[in-house]
Amino acid sequence: MDTGGRGALILGVTALVMVVLFFPLALILGPTAVILGVRAQRRAQQGRGSAPGAVGGIVCGLIGALLSVAATAVLLLIFDEFTDYAECRSGANTLIARQACDDEFRSRVQHRFGTTR
Repeated sequence: MDTGGRGALILGVTALVMVVLFFPLALILGPTAVILGVRAQRRAQQGRGSAPGAVGGIVCGLIGALLSVAATAVLLLIFDEFTDYAECRSGANTLIARQACDDEFRSRVQHRFGTTR
């Protein structure tokens, strides 16, 4: 029995969790899970036993990597808006000023993606 499949599954599930907690790490874990899962599947098909968890690791790794790529793309798209927002919030000393920063950020992001309420 090949343990590479289990390793792929663990890395794949971890990649999914990392998409929410720290998405850049999922960019590493997801493809690694896919590679381990594919290798385990190949070894199993060559008659060296089974590879439990390999398919699940491949699927979870792919999903984690794709979601992380999407999150990175969104971050890159709104990077200017986010840096302006952070600068605005750092100088906002009142609740009204902070709310104005929030409203401006929301408006700029909606404009960037072509959505409105």
